[in-house]
Amino acid sequence: MLLSKDKKQLIAYPSATKDINIPDYTTSIGNFAFSGCHNIQNIKIPNSVTDIGKFAFYDCQKLTNIELPDSVKQINEGVFYDCANLINIKIPDSVKNIGIEAFSGCNNLKEIKLPQSLESIDNRAFYECHSLESITIPDTVTSIGKSAFSECTNLKKIKLPKSLTTIKLALFKGCETLTSVTIPVSVTTIEKLAFMNCDKLTTINYIGTKENWGKIEKNLVHNEFLNKVTVNYNYIDK
Repeated sequence: MLLSKDKKQLIAYPSATKDINIPDYTTSIGNFAFSGCHNIQNIKIPNSVTDIGKFAFYDCQKLTNIELPDSVKQINEGVFYDCANLINIKIPDSVKNIGIEAFSGCNNLKEIKLPQSLESIDNRAFYECHSLESITIPDTVTSIGKSAFSECTNLKKIKLPKSLTTIKLALFKGCETLTSVTIPVSVTTIEKLAFMNCDKLTTINYIGTKENWGKIEKNLVHNEFLNKVTVNYNYIDK
């Protein structure tokens, strides 16, 4: 284990074994610190850690479980990128942002509970999470980035948060089993490719009137189905 001079930052763990306990005097985990550590299965991160660097656990192919401490405020870019066997992660209520490609390529992640503290989900955050079947996005989220759920081929339904204004480029592109989307009245724009190749999506639940729906700016490039989809207006979410 390689630490900074003051022992507060874990820089690298080149000989990482199956189970890792990070020392409780550590306050940060450096960029790429565990990148490519193919033997790691479980990691315990102490409450002293407030920052986890970019791509810190990139390509940890055997990592299955991890619990983030309440001291962490955001999940940085690519932290769990290509952790193909990650099946369980606990995200604390302290987290406000999920960064670019944070969980991209986590192919065995079936479900994830997002905290009520969350405010934004960045571009490609859950890109190619092929096993993801359900995810609940809290209404505290005001921004969801481009392609955030693109190629989540087993995602079946999703409810968008009440403060969202834009369904961005390729947000659900390639979500081929998606059958149900609930869209809030706050949405004013649907960008191109947002629902590209969502072939089973024939109905949209819209929490607004037909007049409201007509006012949404819709880019129909690979969103042509929006002209013929069945819209349940004034939808009441149960």
